[in-house]
Amino acid sequence: MLISEKGLDACLKRAYKRTGYNIMEHDDGLIIYTDGWFIRVPWAQMPRKALGTIVEHVGLDVIGPDAIHVCVNDEPQDVMPDIIGADLEAWRKQGMGRVVTRVPVTIHEQQLYQAIEKPLRCYAVSPESLMLISPSYEKIKATLYSESQIVWENQDSGEVIIIRAIRPCDVYSIEDDESTWSKLETLNLLKFDP
Repeated sequence: MLISEKGLDACLKRAYKRTGYNIMEHDDGLIIYTDGWFIRVPWAQMPRKALGTIVEHVGLDVIGPDAIHVCVNDEPQDVMPDIIGADLEAWRKQGMGRVVTRVPVTIHEQQLYQAIEKPLRCYAVSPESLMLISPSYEKIKATLYSESQIVWENQDSGEVIIIRAIRPCDVYSIEDDESTWSKLETLNLLKFDP
């Protein structure tokens, strides 16, 4: 199973207490997303503990093909279809994918992934979002789309996880950081994996 039961449950609880999450039925499963991550999971693969958390937050009777926003101290709210359309479009895989893999480097409390072919660009993701991925899938190669989304997909089960990524050299503007990132991207960081 691609999605970690414990990790999804923790991410749902964290999102619920912060800015909330959106949830909707899709085909034979659920789509759940926040600003930082997106999952699509068939009902048969839905972790039971996370499903229990969703039931606590919203109940199952309101989950349907129309998206709802779930947040602490608020009643579940319908999300307008044009907003959902824009949100789902933003999470759609676009362009050619590049294979990336996790490397044994964290900087600014972000886990790094690096392209396996030149240019060896680095991408940073939140360790909290990485909790969504089952430990057996953590070190497998993923695909980067749109220079901002790292995607893991299990074709057999139909599970998909997309995590928002940043290119640190595009975000950090301190001269020393820019220089560090530029130099870091000249190295194949996989060679340093213990």
